[in-house]
Amino acid sequence: MDQWTVYPGIWRGQPLWKYSWANGEEVYVSQESAEVVQYSTRGARIGAYFGAIPHWLYFTPLRANNPAWRKAVIGLSGLGTLTTIFGLTIGVWLYSPSKPRSIPYQGQTRWHMILGLVFGLFAFTWVLSGMLSISPFDWNSDDTAEGPAKALRGGQWSAEAFAAENPRDALAKVAGDMKVKELELATVLGEPVYFAVEAPERSRVIPMHGSPSTEFDVDRILRTMAEAGPGALAEAHRMDAYDRYYIDRHHRKPLPVLLVRFDDRNQSVYYVDLKTAQVVESYDARSRVNRWLYHGLHSIDLPWLYRNRPAWDIAVLTLMLGGVALSVTSVVIGWRRLRKKVRRFRSAKFAPAR
Repeated sequence: MDQWTVYPGIWRGQPLWKYSWANGEEVYVSQESAEVVQYSTRGARIGAYFGAIPHWLYFTPLRANNPAWRKAVIGLSGLGTLTTIFGLTIGVWLYSPSKPRSIPYQGQTRWHMILGLVFGLFAFTWVLSGMLSISPFDWNSDDTAEGPAKALRGGQWSAEAFAAENPRDALAKVAGDMKVKELELATVLGEPVYFAVEAPERSRVIPMHGSPSTEFDVDRILRTMAEAGPGALAEAHRMDAYDRYYIDRHHRKPLPVLLVRFDDRNQSVYYVDLKTAQVVESYDARSRVNRWLYHGLHSIDLPWLYRNRPAWDIAVLTLMLGGVALSVTSVVIGWRRLRKKVRRFRSAKFAPAR
């Protein structure tokens, strides 16, 4: 395990083989599956040392010990939450708009108070939401039932099930329409099917009997989910665009999807990729709250900002620069006061006795 494979999910295919090139590219290949599980460039690694690694405390010795890493993140973010609350309380208490000098400070301290009054609330919500993302009290765990997802893509896989049609014959059905780069043999809705993939946006479903199609039948998906669902089927509709919960500013999550809502105590919602019949997102009552407390407050993951870019970029950059300025003034003030105390201590310690 090293800096670029410390994430637990990467080690499912261990051992790994690492390949490096003179131009700085590196890949890690799983010996078990022969898949590339990690890829990086020299520029990406340098950027990570200034971004993701300090942001998530992804230092190899610490991240390799998951319990210690969790305690460190929760402890530091909890301390940050308390200090921002304290700073906001003092700032609001001292601010007096009715007086000629509404901010009773000069220099760095004055700038710190102004920045705190403007950006302090965002600093508080950012640190707090970062702590909540680790689920310190297990409050935001997703209790969405797994039955519908397993019913769609579950079942025992068997090679004999594909004997009715050879993979070569299946590929011949789409040869004139697409250049297949990957062929997946899967059990979907209780039946064996081939998935022919040229690119993430171009794929075909090839059943054992019948013609290829771009999507699975919606009625069959709904019947299967209704039988395995946690409650009565309350709502179902096709989505060709992202909504408030199923959203991706990079547009990597698949579309179209089928939104399926159940009338159970958790108000469970599933988003099903119509091209693969897989559940690609699910929410229950608690995870919907977490979507706003973490993604909304921490990543400013707000749909109306995403739809009006560069509004999101401007908002995030403004808040980050304000947070940096607030932090810098804190460090400057703290350093100056610490230096004064050290000087006083030295003066008192080495002063001649009378």
